[in-house]
Amino acid sequence: MRRLERLGILLGLVVVGLGVSSYVPLPSPVLAFHLPGSLAPISITLTPARQVSLVVLFFACIGIDSILRADPRLVGAGLARTIPFWILPGIFVLVAFGLFEELSGVWPQVLGLAAAAGVLGLLVVAQLHTLDPSGRWFEVSLLGLNAVTYGLALAAFIVAYRLPARELLTPALVTFASVALALHLFETTRASNRRIWGSALLVGLMLGEVAWTLSRGILSPLVSAFLLLLVFYGATGIIQQHFWGRLRPQVAVEFAIVAAAILALIAYLG
Repeated sequence: MRRLERLGILLGLVVVGLGVSSYVPLPSPVLAFHLPGSLAPISITLTPARQVSLVVLFFACIGIDSILRADPRLVGAGLARTIPFWILPGIFVLVAFGLFEELSGVWPQVLGLAAAAGVLGLLVVAQLHTLDPSGRWFEVSLLGLNAVTYGLALAAFIVAYRLPARELLTPALVTFASVALALHLFETTRASNRRIWGSALLVGLMLGEVAWTLSRGILSPLVSAFLLLLVFYGATGIIQQHFWGRLRPQVAVEFAIVAAAILALIAYLG
């Protein structure tokens, strides 16, 4: 089966899952649990759409893995090599289900399905282009995926600081999101699996410690999220440049300029 056919099956699976998610007659159990230091229980309602999204996510990851392994450069690659490519499409699938659940009316839902298929297709195709550093679309694909990754990081950090039981949940979510997104960023460097996973875990632990320090509520959630983004951008960017062998004074100046711009924005927001 060709990669294009596999991509079509993947997009069809997601579109069908989105389309039927609001009409599947499933019960909506409520998961409630207490955390240390939390007065009220934290509850999560598993709506039919959320249940379908988890099933679709599972099969979507299998489909993405199948598409990747159809590439000659990834034949025989282990999961440690292909898992980083699941991250952005997987996050998008969950976000798409969350947004689609809020749509009402036939035409908004039709447009939502078309947009979901288009964006997911672009993400997968862009990731395939990053497999060939000498390819025509490598730089454009890499730039676009990096922008999406840092945007998702900022969104995750903002959500993390709006959770209950902040001192427990915020560092955990920030650590998990940082490890996952750092894995995606480092995969394009062609470093060994051990270096990629080890560096991603290091970035996650670093961001988790910073998040725990900021979870005391001294700064607003938005300012805290931008500070975390600054640390995440600096850490992942420097490690990327090191893996590429490009860590030079000019690169340090670039990171300093970006850091100064973010600090100025943080000062303005503060």
